[in-house]
Amino acid sequence: MIRLLPIAGLCFAANAFCAPSWVPLTVPGSTRYLVDSGSLRPGGDATTDIAVLAEFPQPLAAAFDARLHYRSTITGYRIDCANRYAWVLNVSYYASGDGRGRSLKHYAFSQPLRQDIVSWGSLDSVAAYACKNTDAGPAPPRLEDMRPTIIQDSRHSRYATGSQ
Repeated sequence: MIRLLPIAGLCFAANAFCAPSWVPLTVPGSTRYLVDSGSLRPGGDATTDIAVLAEFPQPLAAAFDARLHYRSTITGYRIDCANRYAWVLNVSYYASGDGRGRSLKHYAFSQPLRQDIVSWGSLDSVAAYACKNTDAGPAPPRLEDMRPTIIQDSRHSRYATGSQ
């Protein structure tokens, strides 16, 4: 018994150390959104990966499966901070309200679709948190991306020098 206590303590400490650190977001509405600050991973080209927990006030029925009732989801997003786009990488549905336990259903998308981030949606708060906390702001323009601006003025002025 005495030998098991240190081992149990190590197991609990490791579990607490690896547990997600959820940070609440201020999003209007009854659904509570939390981001896992430990899941922030900056990618290339000003993108950031982040996990978001959505806790719903009452159980919801999935539109794609009438038998699936869930209280929370954990969604993995890839946020493009420069162009304000988001991709849903994966979604897990949970029966508990805090996203714990075994997931009821899990989907991982190999070719996620790009979504616009609108200013009135919950994804706007997620993007603001992700971009602020990873310094993944807009990438500086590269020389090969810059195009010269050519202005053609066909107006004629009586004060212009040279032939007209």
